[in-house]
Amino acid sequence: MRPPTARDLPPGLHLYRCRLASLPSGIFRGLRSLQYLYLQENGLLYLQDDLFADLANLSHLFLHGNRLRALSEGVFRGLSSLDRLLLHANRLAAIHRRAFGGLARLTILYLFNNSLVALPGDPLAALPSLQFLRLNANPWACDCRARPLWAWFRRTRVSSSPVPCASPPHRRGTDLRHLRPRDFDACPEDDDDDDGGGGEEEMEDGNGGNGVAVTACRS
Repeated sequence: MRPPTARDLPPGLHLYRCRLASLPSGIFRGLRSLQYLYLQENGLLYLQDDLFADLANLSHLFLHGNRLRALSEGVFRGLSSLDRLLLHANRLAAIHRRAFGGLARLTILYLFNNSLVALPGDPLAALPSLQFLRLNANPWACDCRARPLWAWFRRTRVSSSPVPCASPPHRRGTDLRHLRPRDFDACPEDDDDDDGGGGEEEMEDGNGGNGVAVTACRS
């Protein structure tokens, strides 16, 4: 695949349903005017650090419906204008505590329908502008591992989906947001510094919308 040049591109680049398992380093280099990037419903297994580093004006990034398992520290580096990040319907089980660093303008984050058990290290703390969050349909563990996320909800005003617990059995179905301080009385004081990880308002799903279709691999 030949990396497109800035002269080739309108504001939106559609690369969804292209059966992509990976993206070569530098494929988006120099595309500073790009605003909308549609990469959903491919077979992406991972994203390299700094893959989007030149996309300083990107506002919408659609990555849902892939096979991503983890988000590393530098995966979204350079996306200082990003407003919307859709990561639902992947296989995410680990998110580095600094994966969302630099996304100060992000208002919408979808992480539902993944394999997240916990979010150690408080990665959502890097998102001061967040307004809508969806975390449902993950196997959340509502034991000591839930405390960083629970504490984040207590100090943050954000519209969120329910966050139903999957374990332990006596808390299955309870909303993680509604746990009580005494539920963590037996937990050690500092259990949220590890790396890794293990809003209900309807938004577009990334299949239409803004920009011009540059490449459409739909079948």
